[in-house]
Amino acid sequence: MVYAADMAKISEHGGVDPADRQVPLVVDSSAAGTGFAGHGAVVDQPVETTQIAPTILRLLKLDPNQLRAVQIEHTAELPGVAAPGARRVRSDHRVWDAVPVQLVEDLWRQRSVWSRGANRMKKRISQARAAALIAAVAAALAGTLSGALADSAPVPSRALAGVAALGAALLPILRPWWSGKALRNWTRARSVSEALKSEVYLWLARAGDYRDDRDGARLRERTNQVREDGADLLRYQLDLSPAQRSLPEVDDVPSYFTVRVSGQIDGYYRPKAAALQKSLSRFRAAEIGLAVTGALIAGGAAVFGGSLLAPWVAVITTITSALAVHVAATRNEYQLIEYLRTAQRLENLRSQALVASGTDELNALAVSAEEVISIENKGWMAKLAEEPDEQAGGDS
Repeated sequence: MVYAADMAKISEHGGVDPADRQVPLVVDSSAAGTGFAGHGAVVDQPVETTQIAPTILRLLKLDPNQLRAVQIEHTAELPGVAAPGARRVRSDHRVWDAVPVQLVEDLWRQRSVWSRGANRMKKRISQARAAALIAAVAAALAGTLSGALADSAPVPSRALAGVAALGAALLPILRPWWSGKALRNWTRARSVSEALKSEVYLWLARAGDYRDDRDGARLRERTNQVREDGADLLRYQLDLSPAQRSLPEVDDVPSYFTVRVSGQIDGYYRPKAAALQKSLSRFRAAEIGLAVTGALIAGGAAVFGGSLLAPWVAVITTITSALAVHVAATRNEYQLIEYLRTAQRLENLRSQALVASGTDELNALAVSAEEVISIENKGWMAKLAEEPDEQAGGDS
Protein backbone atom coordinates (compact mmCIF):
# COMPACT_ATOMS: atom_id res chain seq x y z
CA MET A 1 0.00 0.00 0.00
CA VAL A 2 1.28 3.44 -0.92
CA TYR A 3 -0.32 6.44 0.78
CA ALA A 4 0.39 10.13 0.31
CA ALA A 5 -0.93 12.44 3.00
CA ASP A 6 -4.22 14.26 2.45
CA MET A 7 -3.69 17.83 3.51
CA ALA A 8 -5.14 21.19 2.70
CA LYS A 9 -3.63 22.63 -0.44
CA ILE A 10 -2.40 26.16 -0.79
CA SER A 11 -1.76 25.80 -4.50
CA GLU A 12 -2.24 23.05 -7.08
CA HIS A 13 1.07 22.67 -8.92
CA GLY A 14 4.44 24.34 -8.61
CA GLY A 15 3.81 25.80 -5.18
CA VAL A 16 6.75 26.82 -3.05
CA ASP A 17 5.02 26.49 0.30
CA PRO A 18 6.39 23.65 2.49
CA ALA A 19 2.89 22.12 2.58
CA ASP A 20 3.08 21.72 -1.20
CA ARG A 21 6.66 20.47 -1.42
CA GLN A 22 7.08 18.39 1.75
CA VAL A 23 4.34 15.79 1.41
CA PRO A 24 4.82 12.60 3.44
CA LEU A 25 4.68 9.23 1.71
CA VAL A 26 3.90 6.00 3.57
CA VAL A 27 4.67 2.56 2.14
CA ASP A 28 3.41 -0.67 3.71
CA SER A 29 4.79 -3.61 1.75
CA SER A 30 4.16 -6.29 4.37
CA ALA A 31 1.48 -7.91 2.19
CA ALA A 32 4.10 -8.53 -0.46
CA GLY A 33 6.32 -10.38 2.00
CA THR A 34 8.87 -7.61 2.29
CA GLY A 35 9.49 -4.35 4.04
CA PHE A 36 12.03 -1.79 5.18
CA ALA A 37 15.37 -2.58 6.73
CA GLY A 38 13.89 -1.87 10.13
CA HIS A 39 10.36 -1.83 11.50
CA GLY A 40 8.78 1.58 11.15
CA ALA A 41 11.83 2.97 9.43
CA VAL A 42 11.80 6.61 8.34
CA VAL A 43 13.63 7.74 5.21
CA ASP A 44 14.21 11.48 5.02
CA GLN A 45 15.56 11.38 1.47
CA PRO A 46 13.43 13.42 -0.99
CA VAL A 47 11.53 11.28 -3.48
CA GLU A 48 9.30 11.84 -6.49
CA THR A 49 5.95 10.38 -7.44
CA THR A 50 7.52 8.88 -10.57
CA GLN A 51 9.35 6.45 -8.26
CA ILE A 52 6.13 4.84 -7.04
CA ALA A 53 5.30 2.86 -10.19
CA PRO A 54 8.68 1.09 -10.53
CA THR A 55 8.65 0.34 -6.79
CA ILE A 56 5.24 -1.35 -7.02
CA LEU A 57 6.42 -3.41 -9.99
CA ARG A 58 9.52 -4.50 -8.07
CA LEU A 59 7.41 -5.55 -5.07
CA LEU A 60 5.24 -7.60 -7.42
CA LYS A 61 8.42 -9.32 -8.67
CA LEU A 62 8.08 -7.64 -12.06
CA ASP A 63 10.88 -5.86 -13.87
CA PRO A 64 10.36 -2.07 -13.65
CA ASN A 65 12.98 -1.59 -16.36
CA GLN A 66 10.42 -2.75 -18.91
CA LEU A 67 8.72 0.64 -18.49
CA ARG A 68 9.78 2.99 -21.26
CA ALA A 69 9.94 5.96 -18.85
CA VAL A 70 12.30 4.04 -16.56
CA GLN A 71 14.50 3.14 -19.54
CA ILE A 72 14.72 6.72 -20.74
CA GLU A 73 14.95 8.56 -17.40
CA HIS A 74 16.58 5.77 -15.34
CA THR A 75 13.97 6.31 -12.64
CA ALA A 76 15.01 4.80 -9.35
CA GLU A 77 12.69 2.90 -7.04
CA LEU A 78 11.67 4.34 -3.69
CA PRO A 79 14.58 4.13 -1.26
CA GLY A 80 14.33 1.83 1.71
CA VAL A 81 11.91 -0.69 0.21
CA ALA A 82 13.53 -4.12 0.08
CA ALA A 83 12.10 -6.40 -2.57
CA PRO A 84 11.64 -10.11 -1.76
CA GLY A 85 15.05 -11.79 -1.69
CA ALA A 86 16.90 -8.48 -1.96
CA ARG A 87 20.51 -8.62 -0.85
CA ARG A 88 21.51 -6.84 2.33
CA VAL A 89 25.01 -5.41 2.25
CA ARG A 90 27.10 -6.04 5.33
CA SER A 91 30.42 -4.56 6.37
CA ASP A 92 32.16 -5.51 9.62
CA HIS A 93 29.01 -7.47 10.50
CA ARG A 94 26.81 -4.36 10.45
CA VAL A 95 23.80 -4.05 8.18
CA TRP A 96 24.14 -0.91 6.11
CA ASP A 97 21.21 1.32 5.39
CA ALA A 98 18.68 0.04 2.85
CA VAL A 99 18.64 3.42 1.08
CA PRO A 100 22.10 3.16 -0.54
CA VAL A 101 21.57 -0.55 -1.19
CA GLN A 102 18.56 0.35 -3.30
CA LEU A 103 20.70 2.93 -5.10
CA VAL A 104 23.49 0.43 -5.75
CA GLU A 105 21.08 -2.16 -7.13
CA ASP A 106 19.64 0.45 -9.47
CA LEU A 107 23.13 1.50 -10.58
CA TRP A 108 24.04 -2.15 -11.22
CA ARG A 109 21.01 -2.54 -13.50
CA GLN A 110 21.87 0.69 -15.32
CA ARG A 111 25.46 -0.51 -15.76
CA SER A 112 24.07 -3.63 -17.40
CA VAL A 113 22.02 -1.57 -19.87
CA TRP A 114 25.03 0.59 -20.73
CA SER A 115 27.13 -2.53 -21.21
CA ARG A 116 24.58 -4.17 -23.49
CA GLY A 117 24.26 -0.98 -25.50
CA ALA A 118 28.05 -0.74 -25.89
CA ASN A 119 28.24 -4.39 -26.93
CA ARG A 120 25.67 -3.82 -29.64
CA MET A 121 27.51 -0.77 -30.91
CA LYS A 122 30.78 -2.74 -30.99
CA LYS A 123 29.10 -5.55 -32.93
CA ARG A 124 27.96 -3.10 -35.59
CA ILE A 125 31.46 -1.65 -35.85
CA SER A 126 32.96 -5.13 -36.24
CA GLN A 127 30.43 -6.01 -38.92
CA ALA A 128 31.20 -2.80 -40.82
CA ARG A 129 34.94 -3.51 -40.65
CA ALA A 130 34.45 -7.04 -41.95
CA ALA A 131 32.21 -5.76 -44.75
CA ALA A 132 34.82 -3.19 -45.74
CA LEU A 133 37.51 -5.90 -45.90
CA ILE A 134 35.29 -8.12 -48.05
CA ALA A 135 34.41 -5.19 -50.33
CA ALA A 136 38.09 -4.31 -50.83
CA VAL A 137 39.03 -7.91 -51.65
CA ALA A 138 36.04 -8.36 -53.96
CA ALA A 139 36.84 -5.13 -55.82
CA ALA A 140 40.44 -6.19 -56.39
CA LEU A 141 39.54 -9.68 -57.57
CA ALA A 142 36.64 -8.58 -59.78
CA GLY A 143 38.65 -5.76 -61.35
CA THR A 144 41.53 -8.03 -62.31
CA LEU A 145 39.24 -10.76 -63.66
CA SER A 146 37.33 -8.17 -65.64
CA GLY A 147 40.52 -7.08 -67.40
CA ALA A 148 41.59 -10.66 -68.05
CA LEU A 149 38.24 -11.57 -69.65
CA ALA A 150 37.72 -8.34 -71.59
CA ASP A 151 38.53 -9.93 -74.99
CA SER A 152 37.37 -13.53 -74.53
CA ALA A 153 34.18 -12.93 -72.51
CA PRO A 154 33.04 -9.31 -72.75
CA VAL A 155 29.68 -9.81 -70.97
CA PRO A 156 31.12 -11.45 -67.83
CA SER A 157 33.90 -8.90 -67.98
CA ARG A 158 31.44 -6.02 -67.78
CA ALA A 159 29.59 -7.72 -64.94
CA LEU A 160 32.83 -8.15 -63.00
CA ALA A 161 33.71 -4.52 -63.68
CA GLY A 162 30.40 -3.56 -62.12
CA VAL A 163 31.17 -5.69 -59.05
CA ALA A 164 34.57 -4.03 -58.76
CA ALA A 165 33.01 -0.59 -59.00
CA LEU A 166 30.39 -1.49 -56.39
CA GLY A 167 33.03 -2.80 -53.99
CA ALA A 168 35.10 0.34 -54.38
CA ALA A 169 32.02 2.54 -53.87
CA LEU A 170 31.09 0.71 -50.66
CA LEU A 171 34.38 1.49 -48.94
CA PRO A 172 33.73 5.21 -48.25
CA ILE A 173 30.12 4.40 -47.38
CA LEU A 174 31.11 1.78 -44.80
CA ARG A 175 33.91 3.79 -43.22
CA PRO A 176 31.69 6.04 -41.03
CA TRP A 177 30.10 2.89 -39.59
CA TRP A 178 33.38 1.63 -38.12
CA SER A 179 35.36 4.81 -37.50
CA GLY A 180 34.95 8.39 -36.41
CA LYS A 181 31.80 9.15 -34.45
CA ALA A 182 30.62 5.53 -34.32
CA LEU A 183 33.89 4.49 -32.71
CA ARG A 184 33.87 7.38 -30.25
CA ASN A 185 30.27 6.74 -29.24
CA TRP A 186 31.03 3.10 -28.58
CA THR A 187 34.07 3.90 -26.41
CA ARG A 188 32.07 6.51 -24.49
CA ALA A 189 29.23 4.06 -23.82
CA ARG A 190 31.73 1.46 -22.66
CA SER A 191 33.38 4.10 -20.49
CA VAL A 192 30.08 4.88 -18.72
CA SER A 193 29.46 1.18 -18.10
CA GLU A 194 32.95 0.62 -16.69
CA ALA A 195 32.82 3.76 -14.55
CA LEU A 196 29.51 2.70 -12.96
CA LYS A 197 30.92 -0.77 -12.33
CA SER A 198 34.04 0.68 -10.71
CA GLU A 199 32.10 2.94 -8.35
CA VAL A 200 29.73 0.13 -7.33
CA TYR A 201 32.57 -2.24 -6.52
CA LEU A 202 34.40 0.36 -4.44
CA TRP A 203 31.23 1.24 -2.55
CA LEU A 204 30.44 -2.41 -1.83
CA ALA A 205 33.98 -2.91 -0.57
CA ARG A 206 33.82 0.31 1.48
CA ALA A 207 37.13 1.30 -0.05
CA GLY A 208 38.62 4.67 -0.89
CA ASP A 209 36.26 7.59 -0.46
CA TYR A 210 33.37 5.24 0.34
CA ARG A 211 34.60 4.06 3.72
CA ASP A 212 32.13 6.33 5.51
CA ASP A 213 29.54 6.81 2.76
CA ARG A 214 26.73 5.10 4.68
CA ASP A 215 23.89 7.00 2.98
CA GLY A 216 25.36 6.69 -0.52
CA ALA A 217 25.46 10.46 -1.02
CA ARG A 218 28.97 10.42 -2.45
CA LEU A 219 28.17 7.44 -4.65
CA ARG A 220 25.05 9.16 -5.98
CA GLU A 221 26.96 12.36 -6.76
CA ARG A 222 29.73 10.61 -8.69
CA THR A 223 27.51 8.27 -10.67
CA ASN A 224 25.11 11.08 -11.55
CA GLN A 225 28.01 12.91 -13.17
CA VAL A 226 29.03 9.77 -15.06
CA ARG A 227 25.54 9.30 -16.45
CA GLU A 228 25.14 12.97 -17.33
CA ASP A 229 28.35 12.84 -19.37
CA GLY A 230 26.81 10.09 -21.51
CA ALA A 231 23.23 11.40 -21.64
CA ASP A 232 23.37 11.97 -25.40
CA LEU A 233 23.95 8.23 -25.92
CA LEU A 234 20.71 7.12 -24.21
CA ARG A 235 18.99 6.82 -27.58
CA TYR A 236 21.11 3.74 -28.32
CA GLN A 237 19.60 1.78 -25.43
CA LEU A 238 15.88 2.60 -25.53
CA ASP A 239 14.87 -0.98 -26.35
CA LEU A 240 17.32 -2.65 -23.96
CA SER A 241 16.63 -4.11 -20.55
CA PRO A 242 19.25 -5.06 -17.94
CA ALA A 243 20.58 -8.58 -17.69
CA GLN A 244 19.24 -10.49 -14.71
CA ARG A 245 22.36 -10.41 -12.58
CA SER A 246 22.52 -9.90 -8.84
CA LEU A 247 24.98 -7.58 -7.16
CA PRO A 248 28.52 -8.94 -6.76
CA GLU A 249 29.08 -10.79 -3.50
CA VAL A 250 31.37 -8.08 -2.16
CA ASP A 251 30.98 -6.63 1.31
CA ASP A 252 34.56 -5.80 2.32
CA VAL A 253 38.03 -5.44 0.82
CA PRO A 254 39.04 -9.14 1.04
CA SER A 255 35.89 -10.18 -0.83
CA TYR A 256 36.62 -7.40 -3.34
CA PHE A 257 39.93 -9.03 -4.20
CA THR A 258 38.31 -12.44 -4.42
CA VAL A 259 35.42 -11.38 -6.64
CA ARG A 260 36.57 -8.31 -8.53
CA VAL A 261 40.33 -8.66 -8.90
CA SER A 262 40.54 -12.42 -9.32
CA GLY A 263 37.53 -12.30 -11.62
CA GLN A 264 39.23 -9.73 -13.84
CA ILE A 265 42.48 -11.68 -13.97
CA ASP A 266 41.17 -15.20 -14.46
CA GLY A 267 37.83 -14.47 -16.09
CA TYR A 268 38.68 -11.57 -18.38
CA TYR A 269 42.26 -10.43 -18.99
CA ARG A 270 43.96 -13.83 -19.29
CA PRO A 271 41.25 -15.44 -21.49
CA LYS A 272 40.99 -12.30 -23.64
CA ALA A 273 44.76 -12.23 -24.13
CA ALA A 274 44.74 -15.88 -25.21
CA ALA A 275 41.93 -15.24 -27.71
CA LEU A 276 43.70 -12.18 -29.13
CA GLN A 277 46.92 -14.16 -29.49
CA LYS A 278 45.11 -16.78 -31.59
CA SER A 279 43.45 -14.10 -33.72
CA LEU A 280 46.76 -12.35 -34.37
CA SER A 281 48.40 -15.64 -35.28
CA ARG A 282 45.73 -16.30 -37.89
CA PHE A 283 46.10 -12.84 -39.39
CA ARG A 284 49.90 -13.14 -39.47
CA ALA A 285 49.65 -16.54 -41.16
CA ALA A 286 47.31 -15.03 -43.77
CA GLU A 287 49.66 -12.11 -44.40
CA ILE A 288 52.66 -14.45 -44.79
CA GLY A 289 50.67 -16.68 -47.13
CA LEU A 290 49.68 -13.71 -49.27
CA ALA A 291 53.24 -12.41 -49.35
CA VAL A 292 54.57 -15.79 -50.47
CA THR A 293 51.83 -16.11 -53.09
CA GLY A 294 52.58 -12.64 -54.42
CA ALA A 295 56.29 -13.42 -54.63
CA LEU A 296 55.64 -16.66 -56.51
CA ILE A 297 53.30 -14.96 -58.97
CA ALA A 298 55.79 -12.12 -59.53
CA GLY A 299 58.60 -14.63 -60.03
CA GLY A 300 56.51 -16.63 -62.48
CA ALA A 301 55.62 -13.52 -64.46
CA ALA A 302 59.28 -12.51 -64.63
CA VAL A 303 60.52 -15.93 -65.68
CA PHE A 304 57.80 -16.92 -68.09
CA GLY A 305 56.78 -13.42 -69.18
CA GLY A 306 53.12 -14.23 -68.72
CA SER A 307 51.00 -11.15 -69.18
CA LEU A 308 48.14 -12.87 -67.37
CA LEU A 309 50.14 -13.27 -64.16
CA ALA A 310 51.36 -9.71 -63.73
CA PRO A 311 47.96 -8.16 -62.83
CA TRP A 312 47.52 -10.67 -60.00
CA VAL A 313 50.56 -9.27 -58.24
CA ALA A 314 48.62 -6.03 -57.78
CA VAL A 315 45.61 -8.02 -56.53
CA ILE A 316 47.68 -9.79 -53.88
CA THR A 317 49.23 -6.49 -52.86
CA THR A 318 45.79 -4.86 -52.52
CA ILE A 319 44.41 -7.75 -50.45
CA THR A 320 47.48 -7.73 -48.20
CA SER A 321 47.12 -3.98 -47.65
CA ALA A 322 43.40 -4.33 -46.87
CA LEU A 323 44.15 -7.05 -44.35
CA ALA A 324 46.85 -4.94 -42.73
CA VAL A 325 44.45 -1.98 -42.40
CA HIS A 326 41.84 -4.28 -40.87
CA VAL A 327 44.32 -5.58 -38.28
CA ALA A 328 45.49 -2.04 -37.50
CA ALA A 329 41.89 -0.89 -36.98
CA THR A 330 41.21 -3.63 -34.42
CA ARG A 331 44.32 -2.69 -32.38
CA ASN A 332 44.65 -6.33 -31.36
CA GLU A 333 48.39 -6.13 -30.77
CA TYR A 334 48.01 -3.14 -28.47
CA GLN A 335 45.16 -4.79 -26.57
CA LEU A 336 47.12 -8.02 -26.14
CA ILE A 337 50.03 -6.18 -24.53
CA GLU A 338 47.73 -4.14 -22.29
CA TYR A 339 45.70 -7.18 -21.16
CA LEU A 340 48.84 -9.08 -20.17
CA ARG A 341 50.35 -6.06 -18.46
CA THR A 342 47.16 -5.31 -16.51
CA ALA A 343 46.77 -8.95 -15.44
CA GLN A 344 50.33 -8.92 -14.12
CA ARG A 345 49.82 -5.71 -12.16
CA LEU A 346 46.59 -7.01 -10.64
CA GLU A 347 48.29 -10.27 -9.68
CA ASN A 348 50.97 -8.28 -7.87
CA LEU A 349 48.35 -6.30 -5.95
CA ARG A 350 46.44 -9.49 -5.12
CA SER A 351 49.62 -11.02 -3.71
CA GLN A 352 50.24 -7.92 -1.60
CA ALA A 353 46.67 -8.08 -0.28
CA LEU A 354 47.24 -11.61 1.01
CA VAL A 355 49.98 -10.41 3.34
CA ALA A 356 48.59 -6.93 4.14
CA SER A 357 48.94 -6.02 7.80
CA GLY A 358 45.88 -3.85 8.34
CA THR A 359 42.68 -2.38 6.97
CA ASP A 360 44.35 0.84 5.82
CA GLU A 361 46.83 -1.07 3.69
CA LEU A 362 44.08 -3.30 2.28
CA ASN A 363 42.00 -0.24 1.49
CA ALA A 364 44.89 1.39 -0.38
CA LEU A 365 45.50 -1.81 -2.35
CA ALA A 366 41.84 -2.00 -3.38
CA VAL A 367 41.90 1.58 -4.62
CA SER A 368 45.12 0.86 -6.52
CA ALA A 369 43.57 -2.22 -8.13
CA GLU A 370 40.57 -0.24 -9.32
CA GLU A 371 42.88 2.46 -10.66
CA VAL A 372 44.82 -0.18 -12.62
CA ILE A 373 41.60 -1.46 -14.19
CA SER A 374 40.40 2.08 -14.90
CA ILE A 375 43.69 3.14 -16.49
CA GLU A 376 43.69 0.06 -18.70
CA ASN A 377 40.10 0.68 -19.79
CA LYS A 378 40.75 4.34 -20.57
CA GLY A 379 43.98 3.51 -22.40
CA TRP A 380 42.64 0.94 -24.83
CA MET A 381 39.41 2.87 -25.39
CA ALA A 382 41.41 5.98 -26.29
CA LYS A 383 43.57 3.89 -28.62
CA LEU A 384 40.56 2.32 -30.28
CA ALA A 385 38.98 5.74 -30.78
CA GLU A 386 41.92 6.78 -32.94
CA GLU A 387 41.69 6.57 -36.70
CA PRO A 388 44.07 3.99 -38.23
CA ASP A 389 45.91 6.80 -40.04
CA GLU A 390 46.38 8.65 -36.74
CA GLN A 391 47.83 5.58 -35.08
CA ALA A 392 50.23 5.01 -37.96
CA GLY A 393 51.37 8.60 -37.80
CA GLY A 394 51.85 8.45 -34.04
CA ASP A 395 53.98 5.32 -34.22
CA SER A 396 56.33 6.61 -36.88
